[in-house]
Amino acid sequence: MQTTLPMNERGILFRSARHHTHYELDRWSEKSAVIQDFLNDEIDKRAHDSFKEEMVTEICLARYFFLINGAKDDLFDRFTEAELAHLLYCRAHPSWDAYAPLNLEELFIELSLPDHEDESSTAHEVLHKLRELCPRQQDALVDLIECAWRQRALSPLEYLKDRLNNVID
Repeated sequence: MQTTLPMNERGILFRSARHHTHYELDRWSEKSAVIQDFLNDEIDKRAHDSFKEEMVTEICLARYFFLINGAKDDLFDRFTEAELAHLLYCRAHPSWDAYAPLNLEELFIELSLPDHEDESSTAHEVLHKLRELCPRQQDALVDLIECAWRQRALSPLEYLKDRLNNVID
């Protein structure tokens, strides 16, 4: 996928990791109170007597990771390299909104305007494939994209191709 944004030799945008981190922390700070209230309410509903908040939190996190990791298997060979690149670079940040898995299609449409409207475009094909995914698979895809941006061993695209067992276009 071609991008007009300046990139280094590994395909990573030149904007500094520090910029992204501060930007994401600022965005998180704006929403964290609402999310923290939601989490506290949900944990309180599940904690009782000997089932302490820490235990409930760990069980919920483990359950989340089991679900996400299981759904990642369903994503093998679904996306081409160009489609993965489009998903990565439509919003080149190391984390997406906390609500991204709940509205991944709408987020993608917003980030890839007007590309998704052209039926021959990569964005249009990505949107079509996103609509075929169940919510758990969309959550797993968001998690993979975030992991791709945060790890340092490979370029984000190489990481995604490696994790999703994709062949090069």
